This record gives sequence, structure tokens and C-alpha cells, in this order.
Amino acid sequence: MAEEVKWTEAKTYADAPHQYVLRHNYPELFAKFRALIRNEGVIKLFSLRGHSYNCRYYFPGDGFRYWIMDNVLNRCPEDQTYGQQINVTRDIKIKWRGPFGWPKFEGDLPSIPKVRGVYLWTVEYQNGYLIYVAGFTRRPMPERFREHTRNYMSGMYFVLDIGAMQRGVRKEVWPGFWTGKRSRKQQAEYHKRQTEIQDAARKQLEGFRVFVAKIGTEPRILERLEAAIMGNLSKQPAPFCDIPDPGMHLAPRWESETPITIHNKYPVTLHGLPSRLII
Repeated sequence: MAEEVKWTEAKTYADAPHQYVLRHNYPELFAKFRALIRNEGVIKLFSLRGHSYNCRYYFPGDGFRYWIMDNVLNRCPEDQTYGQQINVTRDIKIKWRGPFGWPKFEGDLPSIPKVRGVYLWTVEYQNGYLIYVAGFTRRPMPERFREHTRNYMSGMYFVLDIGAMQRGVRKEVWPGFWTGKRSRKQQAEYHKRQTEIQDAARKQLEGFRVFVAKIGTEPRILERLEAAIMGNLSKQPAPFCDIPDPGMHLAPRWESETPITIHNKYPVTLHGLPSRLII
């Protein structure tokens, strides 16, 4: 879309060459990039002509960096620098470990380590792993997973057909009580199908492949990473966007928070999880 407009060369900034378009000429383009810069931009300290300020840049991978000043959308080659530019964002490197088996359903897989941080519930899919859920805990993982097991076996969570998941298809066996709205009809159905639902839940837990990352226990870091992973999955093509549960309560980055760049390192292919993620 950016290449379909006519960019104007800035003549008043010979010491900072760049191109620009005005908001009133391209309102849709401006709105699109304003959202991208706000949600995925990287803040750098920019100094020129004796003045310094924080500027948020967006790097879409097309060879340019983009930023907004008032009602002007600007761009320049992404490797071009002028003045003093210092990256003021935080960078966090994450090493994902796994796959582990679900506690009490490990089979031949190793048990989940007693770490605190973030985790992924995945299933085997096309020489890699398809992500179903990202979550976090500030308690030891096995302790948190015992709670998840109780919720599965009591009908609280969605229960899916594990065989269908491994083919990239979301097929619900049970919609769960997780919304908190337990109608009499829903409770009656659960009790009628309890054996079937619990059997499917056990197979789902047996089929899960768990990955964990130790990233500390700072609440907002954990919340933002969980939200960023799930948000990124929702933007992926099928089946990666189809498998995760809808309606998760997430807490993504606030506008007042400085973006953090997460560098993911994983031993296997985790479909839908980029090596670099802005949270």
C-alpha cells in the first residue's frame, strides 16, 4: 500500500533526508501506519540540530522505517541514520524449552520443570508444533498445571478432539463452563456426557506438548508476552489462527508503556511464533 502513493522528498531537512505524505491526502494510509507505529513501533532517542526527543519508528521489512510527526507520515531507508539515535527499548531474550508432557500424562516425555514464567500448550503438527494456548504463572509450573487439570476434568475448559487438532482442525467436544454461565441445561448436558467429555479431556492432555520459558515474575512482562503471542496467532493464516480458544482475557501493552522486543529462541519449529516479537 505504501508503494501505491506519491511520496514527497523533504527539502527543508537536507541534513535528515526523508520522504513524506500528508494525512489529508492519504487518510487510510495514515490511519493504517498510525496503528502499526503505535502497536509495533520501536522507540529511539533522536537528536538533530541541538534537540533530542523520543521517536517511535515502525520497521515493516520493506526497506524503510516509518514515523509520524503531527499530520505527516514520514519514511527513510531503514539503515539510514542522522544525528544521534539510541535505542531506548528493552530487549529480552527467551529460550524456550521442551517439549514436555502434561503432569500425570507425560508418557515417554520429560516432566515440566519447576520454573516460573510463560508456557505454551501445543500439539504436534507438520514437523513442528501448533500453538493452542500461551499462558504464564508466577508459581512453579507443576503447581499451576494441577489447577488446569482440575479445570479440564470438571468441564470448566474447552475440550477439543486431539486427533483433529493434530490435523490443524478445531473440533469442539465440549464448550466449557469457563464463561461462568452455567445454565441448568448446560449442567444437565455435562452430567449426561461426563464420561465422554472426561475421556476426551484425558486424550487432549496426553496429546499436549508443553514448552516453557523462564522469564522472571514481573506481572506486566508476563501479561504482555501472553497477549502478544495470542494476538500474533490471531493474525496468522489458517490453521494457526483457528486452533486457539476465543475470548481469552488478555492484557496487552498500554500506550503509556515502552515497547519491549522479545527475541525467541526455540529448539524446534513452533508454528506462528516469530523469532522477534514486540510486546
